[in-house]
Amino acid sequence: MTVDDVVVDSGLMTFSARTATRQAVCPGCGAVSGRVHGGYRRRLADVAVSGHRAVINLLVRRFICSVQECDRRTFVEQVDGLTERFARRTASLHRTLEKIALALAGRVFPRGRHPLGSSHETHLTACHHIPHLGGSSTQGWADFGTWLSRLRA
Repeated sequence: MTVDDVVVDSGLMTFSARTATRQAVCPGCGAVSGRVHGGYRRRLADVAVSGHRAVINLLVRRFICSVQECDRRTFVEQVDGLTERFARRTASLHRTLEKIALALAGRVFPRGRHPLGSSHETHLTACHHIPHLGGSSTQGWADFGTWLSRLRA
């Protein structure tokens, strides 16, 4: 990954970056492809830097899978340790939010008073996706709230 520009403006630090690889691995079949179909910018929230919110504007490319039998015709390259499919946050921010959510154990801050500016729903969602805590996509929010209240006790 190459960082092209860094802009600091009123509490927000924006990094403009692009990937530097020439090939990517298809997540569907595992074949390596170098045929570029196009590209677009992803906007990823990242952990704060020196008290500034951080955002990464990352230029990624969409590749064409060369295997005819593969279900995916095109796929987007991912940056290891930074991006995940459909994610709007970096992996490090996601882990940080999980830790904060567990530390808060579901406690609610008054609207607009959370120290990090994140919402209660963000923390519930972060906890809900931690596999070793028993979270699953079929578990309801009410069940999850009950689990969190037991955790607080």
